[in-house]
This record gives sequence, C-alpha cells and structure tokens, in this order.
Amino acid sequence: MKISPELIWAFINFFVFVAVLRWLFWRPFLEMLDRRREEIEGNLAAAERAREEAARVEAEYRQRLAEAQREAQSILERATQLAEEERQQRLEAARREAEQLLERARATIEREKEQAIAALRREVADLTVMATERVIRRALSEEERKRLVAEAVEEVGNLR
Repeated sequence: MKISPELIWAFINFFVFVAVLRWLFWRPFLEMLDRRREEIEGNLAAAERAREEAARVEAEYRQRLAEAQREAQSILERATQLAEEERQQRLEAARREAEQLLERARATIEREKEQAIAALRREVADLTVMATERVIRRALSEEERKRLVAEAVEEVGNLR
C-alpha cells in the first residue's frame, strides 16, 4: 500500500485547519465556557444564599408564630380567669342580695305576725270584756255590780 502525496497533503491541510481553528476559536470557546461556569457557580451561590435566607425567614416566622400562639393562649387563659372571677363576684353579690331579701322578708313576717297577735289579743280582750259584761249583768244584782265597780276603782287608785 502506497501513500499518495495527495493524502499526505490532505492530512497536513486538515491538521493546519484544526490548528488555525484551535488558535482562532479554541481560546474564545474556553473563555466562554469559563464565563458560563463562573455564571453557573454564581447562580448556585446566589441560590444557596437565597435558600439560607428562606430557611432563616422560615425559622423566624415559625418562632413568631409560636410566640403569637403562646401569647394568644396566655390571653385566653387570662380572659377565662377574669370571666371566672367576674362570675364568682356576681354569684356572691346575688347570694348577698338573696340573703338580704330573705332577712327583710323574715323581719316583715315577724312584724306582721306580732301585729296580728296584738290585734288578736285586743280582739280577745274586747270579746272577753263583752262576754264578762253580759255574764255579770245577768248574774249579779245591781248592788253587787256597784260593789265590784267600787273595788275596781279602789284597785286602780292603789296602782297609782
């Protein structure tokens, strides 16, 4: 097998062509790849910073949320406590008022009872006097009545 000079020239031309292409385009191509790599690395670093910032913001949000929940729970507990205190105060006031009403009712009942007893005694006394008067009129003579009246007047005089 014989190598033709045209084939040698074709190889030489090809290598020269590759060398020229490399010399003209290889360095800009590598520079472009370097720029692209640096851009990608910068974007990755920015993405990492953004992720870290997002994680920090999320942690801060969770902390604030937990704090707000604790504060809401505290407010709720305080409101419940105040409501219970208010309820107890109202119950105590109602109990005192009921006791006062009961005491006034008892006093009124006692007063009315005493008034009724006094009225009944007066009525009994009046009826007794009337009945006694009738009995005495029927049973005693005029002379005995005068003597009893005189004795009564004398006793009243002695009481003074």
